[in-house]
Amino acid sequence: PAGIGGIYKTQVASPTTALFVDVADDLAVNLGTIADNTGRGLGAPEAYTFDGEAYGKAYKAGMGDLEYDENSRTLWFTNLHESRIYGIQNVIQYVNNGTKPSPADLVDAAGWDVGYTCTTPNTTPRYFAIEIHKGDMYVSVTCLGEVAEATQADQYVQILKTDLSNPGIWTEVLNFPLNYIRKAHADRP
Repeated sequence: PAGIGGIYKTQVASPTTALFVDVADDLAVNLGTIADNTGRGLGAPEAYTFDGEAYGKAYKAGMGDLEYDENSRTLWFTNLHESRIYGIQNVIQYVNNGTKPSPADLVDAAGWDVGYTCTTPNTTPRYFAIEIHKGDMYVSVTCLGEVAEATQADQYVQILKTDLSNPGIWTEVLNFPLNYIRKAHADRP
């Protein structure tokens, strides 16, 4: 397997699955790092293991959501490590001819920075889900309250959107709290 950078394609008629592209190696996108199963001390699938590295890197390494835009034939994905959104253009031609895209096929080699800052000081924005609908891209930004000083009020989600015909201006569509207590602030009075 290609690891955290692998995007696979499946030929339904065959059915066979093969690597389409490794965005880390083939497109030079920095997704962060995580050791392989052996390096993380994981055993057989049925064995009890504690995967502390993967748990600590949730929302922080690898790719989040993938979304295909049929109008532009672009495959979009969120980069959890950099909190950026990347797009691979002309995906169909590569799927059909069996070749891989190159860094020149990225919509923006540096990715899109939504530029969102959480409104509370004790949290970091984490992008995950994306959706393309009627020419707009929607992205979820989760503020998790990851530091010890965080309170329940530091945890919320915002949905932002940009017009793909003129991207870059992000507007809020929805904002809602995550009303649960995290371990980080459950032990404090």
